[in-house]
Amino acid sequence: MTRQGRILVMDDDESWRSLLTETLQDGGFHADAVATTEEALEHIQSSLYHVLVLDLRMQEGSDREQGMELLRGLVLADFDASVRIIMLTAYASKENTHEAFRQYRISDFLEKQEYDDAAFLRQMEKVFTDELRINLDLEIHWKQVSGPEQLVVNLEIDGQRVKRDSPLQTLAAAELDDLLCRLFHDARSLLVRPLGEGMSGCSVLWVKPFYDDGAGGARVVKFGDFRLIDAEYRNYHEYVEKFIGEGRSTAVPPDGLRRTARLGGIIYSLLGGAVEQTESFGSFYANADIEQIKRVLDGLFFETCKGWYSNPGAQRLLNLTEEYKRELNFTTEGLTRALSEGLKSVQGKQKLRFGSLLAERTFTNPLLAMTGFNFEESTYVCTTHGDLNENNILVDESSHTWLIDFDSTGRGHILRDVAELDSVLRFRLLGPEEATLEERLKMEESLCRPRRFRDIEQLEATFSTDNPAVAKTFAATLHLRTIARRLVLQSDEINEYYVALFYYAVNAIRFYSLSTVQRLHALLSASLIVDLLE
Repeated sequence: MTRQGRILVMDDDESWRSLLTETLQDGGFHADAVATTEEALEHIQSSLYHVLVLDLRMQEGSDREQGMELLRGLVLADFDASVRIIMLTAYASKENTHEAFRQYRISDFLEKQEYDDAAFLRQMEKVFTDELRINLDLEIHWKQVSGPEQLVVNLEIDGQRVKRDSPLQTLAAAELDDLLCRLFHDARSLLVRPLGEGMSGCSVLWVKPFYDDGAGGARVVKFGDFRLIDAEYRNYHEYVEKFIGEGRSTAVPPDGLRRTARLGGIIYSLLGGAVEQTESFGSFYANADIEQIKRVLDGLFFETCKGWYSNPGAQRLLNLTEEYKRELNFTTEGLTRALSEGLKSVQGKQKLRFGSLLAERTFTNPLLAMTGFNFEESTYVCTTHGDLNENNILVDESSHTWLIDFDSTGRGHILRDVAELDSVLRFRLLGPEEATLEERLKMEESLCRPRRFRDIEQLEATFSTDNPAVAKTFAATLHLRTIARRLVLQSDEINEYYVALFYYAVNAIRFYSLSTVQRLHALLSASLIVDLLE
């Protein structure tokens, strides 16, 4: 791919617009020119630019300072951090010049009276080299996909989902390519393959960089709407960075957070071992046997996350109802709507009947029952990942684990992560074609038998199935529940874990990306658990 530095010139003088664009184009840049702030903002909204060349005060004697207007517009549109700006003027007052440098990200300032073509091009090259730190000659080799166009579909950018064959897809693909040129500005080439889509509208890449003196270590890159990536980095810095060195850690290298106009990207280095290949936990789980899965789960909670859970402090009284409603961001009204609109086979109000079950049975409606719930439990609070799904856990060829995606990381209920992964195993990784609702109900009824953590040890001998997928899910779930007991320091009180499982089951009802049988499974699980809690 032949890339060019992309520059937008704004000046109301046509002769200056022509001079600057011709000079830039002769210097190997792509250059566009506009006369007004309105035109400039339209171009910035629809195209990718690296540098803006702005006449600070256009029209001698005019009170309208369009260059300053555009600077303010860039800030309002959140584009100011992604571009560099050169101010060019013949009429700017000292006050305006000082204001521009003080309040905005100005790279340089050039008087028109002192303009020189060669000096201007040298100045532009310096901006690309020293400030943008972007390698437009970077070679990117894609594996499993033909290019960035495939990888940006379904990203959520500024509240808008990227659709195929849309102008936003074209723009986002160009920005993803540009983002990699910024993140790996010191590399010669990259080998890139997708690792999966995140649940937050972002995506993850495996990247192997190559330098002039050889290959570098593999990296993981998460990219998406820059606001989400910025939030993730803040959480990483506040909650995760302090635990680097505790087991296997993900670290963000210097200059490992970059952005374009719309996208942000963050590089994660995988510390604690030589890692060349990784896959998502979901991919690993599909092909692993139960003993391999148990080893990975142990490593995840007692090696990778050791620093988070090993010092929970003293027990405290925690309102789990408020905790999970806040963290999962749902309301009873929204859940009721998800049930009525998406699960038509379920009938009833207080008691529910499932049309896809063979037996004539009714089940407590968990959405109505939860209205009066207020669970307060004596428990522990520690740093939790907050979004421990199958895409945010990476497994290497030696079955070691690393975590990515810290958008929801923070202090919380110590059993939050294990309860979420418990729900992921049952509602998402048990595929829609792998088990009937009857088989899922039988498994859930067995899982709900224990009244104490110690009772879990006897469950394996009491449950039988001819379905290998269900057997694997059941065994992995039991192992997770023994991990939950260890996290609460061998306490035998299981009620707080059921509370966490209840809220994650209820939450899964609104996941329209799940199949109908998977969402019905979650609804049945919530119903059985609510009977226990009542």
